[in-house]
Formats: sequence, C-alpha cells, structure tokens
Amino acid sequence: MKNVLLTTVASFAFAGAALAGSPAPMAPVTPVVAPAAASTGADWGGFYAGGLVSFDSGNLGYANPAGTAPFASYTYIPSTSYGGFAGYNIQHGNLVFGAEAAYNSGGVAYPGFPSEATTYAADLKGRVGFAAGNALIYGVLGYSFTGWKTLASYTASGLSYGAGIDYMIGDHLFVGAEYLARDMRGLRGGTGPIEGHSQLQSGELRVGWRF
Repeated sequence: MKNVLLTTVASFAFAGAALAGSPAPMAPVTPVVAPAAASTGADWGGFYAGGLVSFDSGNLGYANPAGTAPFASYTYIPSTSYGGFAGYNIQHGNLVFGAEAAYNSGGVAYPGFPSEATTYAADLKGRVGFAAGNALIYGVLGYSFTGWKTLASYTASGLSYGAGIDYMIGDHLFVGAEYLARDMRGLRGGTGPIEGHSQLQSGELRVGWRF
C-alpha cells in the first residue's frame, strides 16, 4: 500500500512539472467581420433622354393689353399629347441638379372652337432634386412656349414650375411622373391688339434612359 501511494504522488508531481513547463493556452479569438459597404443608390449623373405622354388641362383668357381684365375666358377641353425630353444631371452625394428641354405635340382646345388649339408646348427647365435609393425627387423652374392655331396664329411664352419623381430600374432605364404648370402670354394679331393668357397644366408620365 505504501508503494502504491508513493507511486501516485510521484505521478502527480511529474504531471505538474510537465504542465508548468508548457506554454499557457491561448484565449479563443473572435473573428472580425467587416461591415458591408453602404449602398449609394442610383447614379443620376450625365446625359439622359426619353419619351412622355402628357395629360393637359387649364384655361385661356383674351384681353386688351392696355386693359386689366379679360373680356373672354375659356376652360380647355382636357386632352392628351405626346413628346420627348433630354437633359443633363450633375450629382454631388444625394443632391442632383441639372437642365432639361422638353417638347410635346400640344392639342388643347376649348368648347365651341375646335379649330383653335395649341400646336405644341416647349419647356426649358432647371431642376434640383434629392436622390434617395433608386428614387429622385425634384422641383422644376423654367420657361415655356406654346403655339396657337387660330384665325391669326400666334405664340405665347412665360414662366413654368412644377415637381416630379423618377425611379431608376437597373443602371440606365428610369420611369417617372411630373406635374408642370405654365403661365404664358402672347399677342394675337388680326383685328386689333389682343393678348392671350394661357394657363396650361400637365401631368406627365415619362420613360427615359441615362447614357
């Protein structure tokens, strides 16, 4: 029994000495995972162009340029027109600004005078917007022109303003909607100086391509 006890003590002493000479166990290392890069959203910079369908309404007034009140006022028959647009955007972070030119076929008239109607509407726009993900929300301020086919054809022009939203699908294709209000005046020739005052509002659906 004494020999067994001595043998056991000696075994523990030898194991302790061996452990004392070995390096200390390392603490487990937790792997560090780098965070995924944040999405920067769509790129709106550069040239773009596309087509549009416009739903038009508004009113037209006629007056003597020297007078203060219209002597005739008409509400347009709502109509649909078609056209195109092209522009250029500059993007800094989420801020997007640029310029655009647009043209559509016009076509609004008023009851009782079906032969008197707009022949076109052209718009020069400055745009400032905010990009959020794949969407671009923007405001518009510009200058617009329209042509009228009447007994004496004439043109009118004036300020325009509005707002819109575009949504990028993929890297180049985008769809959007825009509201534009135009306040235009022009002198109609013929029997005397008559000023036409056209207030034309359009809701547009747009499809475009960023190059």
